[in-house]
Amino acid sequence: MGCGITGYSRRKEALPGGKGMVQKHRMTSEQARALKWIFTDLDGTLLSGEKKILKRTLDALLACRAAGIRLAFATGRNFVTAGSYREILQPEGCVLAYGAQLFYGERREDYPLRKESLMRIAGQAAGCSRVDFWYRDGTSLEMHSPDRETLEKAALDAPDTLSVACWGMPVSRVLETEIRSSATATHYVGDIWVNFCTAGRNKEQGVRDLLAAFGCRKGEAVGFGDEDCDLGIFRPCGFGVAMGNADGATRDGADWITESNDADGIAVFLEEQVLPYR
Repeated sequence: MGCGITGYSRRKEALPGGKGMVQKHRMTSEQARALKWIFTDLDGTLLSGEKKILKRTLDALLACRAAGIRLAFATGRNFVTAGSYREILQPEGCVLAYGAQLFYGERREDYPLRKESLMRIAGQAAGCSRVDFWYRDGTSLEMHSPDRETLEKAALDAPDTLSVACWGMPVSRVLETEIRSSATATHYVGDIWVNFCTAGRNKEQGVRDLLAAFGCRKGEAVGFGDEDCDLGIFRPCGFGVAMGNADGATRDGADWITESNDADGIAVFLEEQVLPYR
């Protein structure tokens, strides 16, 4: 199986929003009328800096649902940490844990890490300031500054593990672990925070799987994001919208740049380019 790594830095300041900027590809009225799905990242995108879904944004999304458009999350958060937002928005689909877990309709699909992958990750994670094992049933094991023996025992004893999150892992060890364990790693360079899930699972594959399950074609969905791993949302959707606070790679890869997450960027786009045509 293939393996991939996505690196990106956490931003300290919001970049300028979409207003007044030269945009690349405005959504056409035909695209807006054909739209069947909206996929959105959570942190830095749907959620404000205070981790809330702002009322204007919520109202715009619910108006889209009333117009026949399905809603979905595509996030690094898992079943538990995304739970309160699922309750608020009731999305028809969820791509969770960077694609290691899918929910749509009555179906749920999990892609746990293999035991040999877990053992290799455990060997490299020794000495990290914190390591979390997130399990298929939504529970987790949190360890602070664990040694190798503790980590390997946790890996051996663990039930189905969807992902392992590590804080304070040097990039050299991220690369070593990924290559040797065939796991997909997503990491923030600055902290360093690293998430491992099974090889081949990422946001892009999760979105592709969900769209395929509903017979939705590229160009019938729109994706919102703020980090470069969210480019994986844009590609299968066919139209990508970067938030005004997005990093440079995400802005470069988007079709449109809207306002920031704290300025109802999702609502601004939907009100201007989708809802008038539904």
